[in-house]
Amino acid sequence: LNNKPGPQATSAPSTAVGVAGMATRKLTTRMGLDEEVVRRLSNAGVTNCKELFEQPEPQLMIILDRSPFQVRQLLTQVASRCVPEIRTASTILTARSKQRSFLPTRMPTLDTTLGGGLSRGSLTEVVGPAGVGKSQLCLTMCACAGLPEALGGLGEGTGVLFLDTEQKFSPHRVQEIAKQQAPSWYDEAECSDGPTVAQERLAQPLRQIT
Repeated sequence: LNNKPGPQATSAPSTAVGVAGMATRKLTTRMGLDEEVVRRLSNAGVTNCKELFEQPEPQLMIILDRSPFQVRQLLTQVASRCVPEIRTASTILTARSKQRSFLPTRMPTLDTTLGGGLSRGSLTEVVGPAGVGKSQLCLTMCACAGLPEALGGLGEGTGVLFLDTEQKFSPHRVQEIAKQQAPSWYDEAECSDGPTVAQERLAQPLRQIT
């Protein structure tokens, strides 16, 4: 916090909230503003929320020919339309818990410990000494992410971003794992839709990995 004395801007308290996120929000009648207000602001070069909240209150009084009370009302009205609702960490956690989905690791004990697998929408860090299977787990997740949800995937077409800092990524190994983990979907010999369909599906994980 800066405790040094200095000039202070005279604007409504809500104007400091979420200014960065408002930069591209245009001021229109959809925000409940009168056409006259929009026109006056536009003529003064104020066309979006960021520019509006950067204006000192006395300047807005001149631009809009409104009283201090009316200007504050306008700022509050616009803020209510373009500033995200303030939520507590508890509220966010509760909402995410209800919407949470998992990508199973295919290891029952680990999935049970994790509550279902790797949590979607969060960051999971896998740590351990060399040779315990960290890379194997990552390749398994790559192979299985694009499976239908009924087979424990996140849905067909799911993309994967693989950051390979050791140059150890193996496309061939991904396909091997895919056939092992979901033979009814990827293995030509066991796919009920036929070998041609299985071969096409087997190529999908590689197309979806970046």
